[in-house]
Formats: sequence, C-alpha cells, structure tokens
Amino acid sequence: MLKATCIVILLASFAGLGYAKNFQDSVDRVIEEDPRNRGIKVTLESKHNDLWFCLKSLEDSVGPMDVFRVFLRTAERLQEESFESVKLCYGNTERFILSGDEYHVIGSQLPTQNVIYTIRTFPEKLVLPNGSPAFDRHRGGVLYQMKWQMRDFQSMNEQWYLSDIIDAREAKKEARRPKTFAPDEEVF
Repeated sequence: MLKATCIVILLASFAGLGYAKNFQDSVDRVIEEDPRNRGIKVTLESKHNDLWFCLKSLEDSVGPMDVFRVFLRTAERLQEESFESVKLCYGNTERFILSGDEYHVIGSQLPTQNVIYTIRTFPEKLVLPNGSPAFDRHRGGVLYQMKWQMRDFQSMNEQWYLSDIIDAREAKKEARRPKTFAPDEEVF
C-alpha cells in the first residue's frame, strides 16, 4: 500500500513538472511567432496554482510594448487554464500580482478587445506583493483618465523591469569607462 501511494505521488509530481514545461513552451512559441518579440527572454512556470511570468532579459531593441505583447499573447494561449494569480517578476523578484480571473479575461478578450483599452486599464488591476493596490483607479473625463492611465502604464514598466535594466546597462557602460587618463603633456 505504501509503495502504491509513493508511486502515485511520484507520477503526480512528474505530471506537474510536464505541465509547467508546457507553459514555457507556450511563451517560447509566442516569442518565435512574431519577429518583434525576439530579444525577450521570459520564464513561465506554475507554482502552487500561481503562474510566474518572469522577465529575464531584454535586448537593446526591445521596448515595453514588445514585452506587453508577449504577455498578452501568452494570456491568450493560456486562456483555458485556471490560475489563482499571475506574478509579474523580473529575474526572480516578484513585482506585481494580477488575479487569475483578470488574466483569464485578458486572454479570452484579446481578439475582440481594443488593445489600447487593455493597456490603459492594466495597471489598476495589479496589486503589490504585500497586497496593496499598485495603482489608483482614475475617475474623470476620458482625456484625464487616459493621461493618468498611460502614465501608470509607463510607471508599471519602470517598476517591473525597466529601472533595473537601465541601471545594469549604465553600470556596464561605467565599468568600460577608462579609470586613468594620460597626462596633458602626453596628449597635447
């Protein structure tokens, strides 16, 4: 009886590992299908019914809209899956959390929903790892809302990964900068 239980647990573990691998295959296919997505490195795995969308690196030619396109297309591919939450991380650091229900809605509505609306309203759906809202829900006229929602979208990208990437690139550039210089007499 004990051997049978161990075998069942072992098989369930292997099935879970294969299932997580299928999620990585989904994001890899999304990246390969559109040449604009090349240069984006993402890992996608499930842990305890949460999906971890972890941005690992970006090439210089990749921008925030490219990353978000990969996120949206991945949500579309996984719309039949059910998650409690989706963690947005850079490297292995969790930055934002989106509810699994919102992720499902984004994925299922992508073919028919105005993408600009999805972009504008995305940040207000996020919470921080401590559970507090990441961004305010803006009220007012359409132009007022759009102005603040697009600023929130930019801020979200900066907090999620852009600030870290820019800091790393600046540090790399600074490391290549010469530390000693020839005396003026040798130059002039």
